Amino acid sequence: GGRTKAEIFWEELFRPHVRAVHATTDDGSYGTEGFVTTLLPELLQEGDYDAVAVCGPPIMMERVAQMAASFGLPCEVSLERRMACGLGACLSCAVDTSGGRRKVCKDGPVFSAEEVYGNVS
Repeated sequence: GGRTKAEIFWEELFRPHVRAVHATTDDGSYGTEGFVTTLLPELLQEGDYDAVAVCGPPIMMERVAQMAASFGLPCEVSLERRMACGLGACLSCAVDTSGGRRKVCKDGPVFSAEEVYGNVS
């Protein structure tokens, strides 16, 4: 999803690797008008999904994780953190998880939603 069609990129790179690509734009200039969380319940209700992967603003990722959990689907979140050193030494990218403090640059950036947000159901 994005604010406008101009913010939807790499769609063509995903297509060969997935069954379908669905886009949302805040202004309705491409795909479904609204947020990712507007379209997701309908898609999950249709079924035929094994898991959910999400990146973006933390509040959106947490909401997507909750939706995935409500359908019994595992969810992975890709965290974006400032990585000053990229080696795990400075801890600028550290995030608290159920498994303790983790370094996004070394341990991630992809984590299970449950590890990051706790029990999301």
